[in-house]
Amino acid sequence: MIRNLQKKSPLKSKLSNTLKLVFGIVIAFFVFSQPTFSQNPIAGNQGFQVLTEGNFTSSGSHHIHGPLAVGGNLIINSSIGEINMDAAGSYVFPGDGSNTTGLLVKGSITWTAGYVKVLNSKYIHIGNSTGSISGDNGVNQSTQVYPTGTSYNNAKRIEGTIDQTPSPAVFQTVGFDFTTLFNTYRSTSTTMGASANNVQLYNSSNVAISGNNVTSTQSVRVNSLMTGVNYLDLTTTS
Repeated sequence: MIRNLQKKSPLKSKLSNTLKLVFGIVIAFFVFSQPTFSQNPIAGNQGFQVLTEGNFTSSGSHHIHGPLAVGGNLIINSSIGEINMDAAGSYVFPGDGSNTTGLLVKGSITWTAGYVKVLNSKYIHIGNSTGSISGDNGVNQSTQVYPTGTSYNNAKRIEGTIDQTPSPAVFQTVGFDFTTLFNTYRSTSTTMGASANNVQLYNSSNVAISGNNVTSTQSVRVNSLMTGVNYLDLTTTS
């Protein structure tokens, strides 16, 4: 198990069966085969690959392979951002039947530049409509969200791949409890922080890395594990 006690840097990672990073409280973990013990420090994320307690800024050109959940406002400052590139995610917004959510925003949208695409027929749900409207261009095209006073296919927009007009409505109160979930993550982080490191990292030449301080981009190895729970302490820099 890897834990990072730094709480400063919001990170993004690709959701896989081995690694997940949580925004706000940066927790990463490897799951090794253990017959008597298992722990998931990000339980409750409901399949969101990127999950933030506060605001999230979509900047530059980026790709998120799974769904995105934002506990604050979504700030769009992108040349283009893509969300849910893979058909991943398990969260179903109340009333949506079995179709999962690709973008969940508890707050509102701040429009700066560019646009975001939500792919793979996933729903878009935004809690606060201030400064935004949604529509399907009046001809049952894929629903878009764009700034108030503009129109469909505006340069600043969130672009879906299915028609949510009129139902399920994009703008609905978001009941997902970000606050309780991140309080749980903080508690888990504190508990894990009391455990001593018992894993040694090695470089590609099979030389032990002093203090597990990885100072440059490189491949690292774990050659052996203790019986039971394994903890690897890393700083954000490392």
